Amino acid sequence: MKKIFLLIPLLLTTFVFSSYEEKLLEKATKHYFEKEFKEAYDLSVQALIYYPKHPYAHLYIGTYFSSIGKVYDAIHYFDKAISYHDSVFPTAHWERAFCKMMINKDLSYCEEIKIIKENLAIDDSHKYLEDEHPVFFGLCELSNSSPSSLIENANYLA
Repeated sequence: MKKIFLLIPLLLTTFVFSSYEEKLLEKATKHYFEKEFKEAYDLSVQALIYYPKHPYAHLYIGTYFSSIGKVYDAIHYFDKAISYHDSVFPTAHWERAFCKMMINKDLSYCEEIKIIKENLAIDDSHKYLEDEHPVFFGLCELSNSSPSSLIENANYLA
């Protein structure tokens, strides 16, 4: 019986923190979708105190850093978001791809696009990424083309 009384405060504490953390992340998500990245960042930093491996908190922090031009910091958080997510995390891969474009100014971001495309074949719920950014996805497709195909496309565009 003593053991049960010892567990009750622990269970109540866990429930309170879990509920508080969920509310923080709900608010952070709302700000993220409203493109209020600073607010999403502030709430996500607080949420990480209670749940340091929450992938969306890391995504929101990374997005804030990306929005203020701290792309190396952003990539660090996108890496964490991807590693803590239980499956492919297309949004984090897209954000990391965008940062790679800004840093490298080459097609190295296509590694991320390839992961997103492979995931779209299984689950098209993130198809909007491709629909909203056809040039970036298209460049990656062209980069995998044969030289003769690239020449044909260049001649067509000229």
